[in-house]
Amino acid sequence: MIGFSRIPVRVTRGLCIRCLRADSVCYCRHLDPISPSFEVVLLQHPKERKNTIGTARMTHLCLANSRLLSGIGFENDPTANGLIDDPGNFCVVLFPGPDAVNVSENAETFLARVRSKSKNLVVFVIDGTWSQARGMIRKSPRIASLPQICFTPKIPSQYKVRKQPNPLCLSTIEATHSLIEFLNPEIDASLLLALFAKMVDRQIECGALNKLREHSVSPNE
Repeated sequence: MIGFSRIPVRVTRGLCIRCLRADSVCYCRHLDPISPSFEVVLLQHPKERKNTIGTARMTHLCLANSRLLSGIGFENDPTANGLIDDPGNFCVVLFPGPDAVNVSENAETFLARVRSKSKNLVVFVIDGTWSQARGMIRKSPRIASLPQICFTPKIPSQYKVRKQPNPLCLSTIEATHSLIEFLNPEIDASLLLALFAKMVDRQIECGALNKLREHSVSPNE
């Protein structure tokens, strides 16, 4: 019979139920949610939910007026449809389609259009890889039919731990920060990039430590 002392004990890391990260990398104590003049609805691909370097939840927790929905298609999603059907909302989707309005060049014209309707601006932001985002748009005709907006990034993505398909692609949190900069510049949205930078630095640090362990030689060898 094997003694209990010889059975390996598996230690489970504590997990923050708010940010869903290990206690050692929980960022909740740094949160101070801001309230931009528009609502952000984050549409997260299910695979991104399990991605430890994903930024949708971080973005959501940084914004008081935001929602986080998960799925591949949102055609029958009650929350998404409720927002679109609300006569008090003017809904748009951040997607670089051929007819998308570039808010980095035409922000005032776009905002004047929103104000003329006396409605609340709601921006749907797709969280996923480029191929995932295209698939989500195809499976969500109502969202695809909304007016589309885009922007030209001021600087390339700082997502050093994840390869972007081209320099104009940003992480979800960087894209949301840019939207606030263009559509609501009076709001200080620096918290989003500060938390993002901390996460990236932490991942780089962990990667360096793992490589060091892999190349270390045991004193018993």
